[in-house]
Amino acid sequence: MWSDPSGSDDAMKMGVHAGERGSSMIPEFGPDVSERFCRDNALGLIVRSHQYIKEGFKVMHGGWVVCVFSARNYFLDRVIGHANDAAILLVAQDRNGDLRVHPKRLLAAAEPDEPGRVAT
Repeated sequence: MWSDPSGSDDAMKMGVHAGERGSSMIPEFGPDVSERFCRDNALGLIVRSHQYIKEGFKVMHGGWVVCVFSARNYFLDRVIGHANDAAILLVAQDRNGDLRVHPKRLLAAAEPDEPGRVAT
């Protein structure tokens, strides 16, 4: 996707509209667009990356979108004290054969070489 999900599920962020990320002209899409896209294409979830998320992941748009940022301490070398978590998604079948998605966070480190810890 070459646009971003809006950071809000608010009705004011419905549809496609001008983005708010820095000086970029990347459009944003609202939760109604996410839900309609998933329903029209028989999808249960949109997984996307390439958007900075300080906590490593964020579930958005009523659960139709999850953003994953896998680069731990992305800004640590550039902006001292601005560490961020990373995340991965574990995808597994449950007893009914349905896929379940479980985000796992790798906690930020104070130093770039410090080993990561997985959040529980």
